[in-house]
Amino acid sequence: MTYPAAATLAIIERIDLVIPAGMITDLRIPPLSITTGTPDPEWTDVPQSRRLPIPQLPVDPRTARSLRRHRRLAPWSPWVSLVAVAALVLQFALFMRADSGTVQFFPAVAIAFALWSVLRRRGVPDRLPHRTRSGDLRIPDVPVEVAGVWVERNPGVLATREPEPPAHSRRFYAFWAAGLLTAATGLFLLIANNGREDGVLLPMLVPALFLSGLWAAARTLPRPSGAPTRTFPPGAL
Repeated sequence: MTYPAAATLAIIERIDLVIPAGMITDLRIPPLSITTGTPDPEWTDVPQSRRLPIPQLPVDPRTARSLRRHRRLAPWSPWVSLVAVAALVLQFALFMRADSGTVQFFPAVAIAFALWSVLRRRGVPDRLPHRTRSGDLRIPDVPVEVAGVWVERNPGVLATREPEPPAHSRRFYAFWAAGLLTAATGLFLLIANNGREDGVLLPMLVPALFLSGLWAAARTLPRPSGAPTRTFPPGAL
C-alpha cells in the first residue's frame, strides 16, 4: 500500500469520514494527517462537544499546537462567558435606572471577549471531528486520498460529501428564533420610547439579536433534496 505524498497544491480535495459508533474502538487509523495528508503526523486529542470518547487523531504539527492551546484554554471558557454575561446584565440594569449618566463599559468587555475567542480558535480548523447524535464519529474535510486509505483499512467506514444533519431539531431552532426576534423587537421598542440617550450598547444589541434570530429561523427551513449523494468509493451508500 502506498500513502499519498505531502500536498503541494494550495487546494486539496476533501471529503467527510463517517465512522459507525461500533467501529470506533477497533479503528485502524493510517499514519497520515487528516488535515494535510502528509505522513509522520502528530497524534493528538481533539475537543469534544459530547461526553463520548474520540480516539487520538493524526494531524499536522501546526494544527496539533493549536489544538493543544485550545484544550489548555477550554477550562477557562465558561468563566469568561460568565463574566461577559454578568457584565451585560449589569450594564442593562444600570441602563434601566432613571439617570442618563450610565458608564458604557460593556463594549470593552465585548471586545475583550472577542479577542479571547480569536485567541482560543486561532489555527483550529473550522470543523472539528465530533460524535454525532447517533454516536457515530464524523471527521470533516479529510483529503480524499487519506479518506481512501481509511476506507480501505476499515471496511464499513464511509467517506461522503453529503451535508451533515443539523446539530438540533427544527423545533429547537424555531424556539430560539422566536425568542431572539421577540427580544430584538422588545428592545427596539424600549429604546424608541424611553426618551433618553442610550449610548451605544443597546442599539448594538438590537441588530445582533435580530440577525441571530434570522439565522436560527433559517435553520428551520427544509434542506434541499434531490441532489445526488457523493461517496467514496462510489455507490458506498
